[in-house]
Amino acid sequence: MSYLQEQEELISRIKLAPNRVWINNYFDLIRQLIIGLDIRYDDPRIVISMPGDYKDKPYIPVSINYRYVLASDFENGEILISFILSDLMDKMPQDIRGKLRKTSYFEHHPNLIENVPPGWYSTSILVLMHSNMLRVAWLQECLTQLLVAKSSIYRKSHRPIIYDAVLYLDFRKMIFDKAFPE
Repeated sequence: MSYLQEQEELISRIKLAPNRVWINNYFDLIRQLIIGLDIRYDDPRIVISMPGDYKDKPYIPVSINYRYVLASDFENGEILISFILSDLMDKMPQDIRGKLRKTSYFEHHPNLIENVPPGWYSTSILVLMHSNMLRVAWLQECLTQLLVAKSSIYRKSHRPIIYDAVLYLDFRKMIFDKAFPE
């Protein structure tokens, strides 16, 4: 697939987002992950993808090594985000815990020493965007995932064009302008 074809596919996927602000916030979270953990363009541990079986949704998940760490989620017509989080919720203030819904657990992984595997939580994108404590806890769990292996078994699904749109804001603006013309 040519770079231009990949760009058109990304624009088509972005058009499915509820609005430009939502998808921009989502890309900002991915950007915080990449910058906060110093993940380079060619790091084989990260995968940002556009799975083909979600062509009707703005699904652009991020995984690190063996586990998803961030994805859009869909419930009763509402677009949420889901993310990995250490299962130490008792340390979170009640006002944050009340805004999260645990949707699943991860299985124990043989390369990890963990008493309790992390959970997969869903919430509004604004909860993760505006809660520093929650965002730091998420990034800490992402760092844990980053340290467990040298490469993702899903790396072949990585789409560098998404990495570019996340990190390079002028390129992102051009893509978003095409997806959401005024």
